[in-house]
Amino acid sequence: MTEKQLRWQKRSRILFRLKGMTGFSFEEGVLTPLERDELNTAISIIRKIIRDSTESSIELGFNAKKRCFCGEPVVDGSEYCKEHKDMEERRCQR
Repeated sequence: MTEKQLRWQKRSRILFRLKGMTGFSFEEGVLTPLERDELNTAISIIRKIIRDSTESSIELGFNAKKRCFCGEPVVDGSEYCKEHKDMEERRCQR
């Protein structure tokens, strides 16, 4: 494995773990208001890192591409791959 591939693998693992930290909500009475506020701040920062990860990867010299939620590369000017862009356009025409 090349040095660049090793760096990409390490970066992917970090981003994968971060994505797992953002998918939950806080039940009332489980956390103090201070804890809830601090966790909301931390999760907002993590979501920003995840959202900007493609641009950051390109900045680091990786051949990263923006991806659809399904994992396929997006069509230029869209947030979706070809298949899901077509589905979204059909849904919007109704």
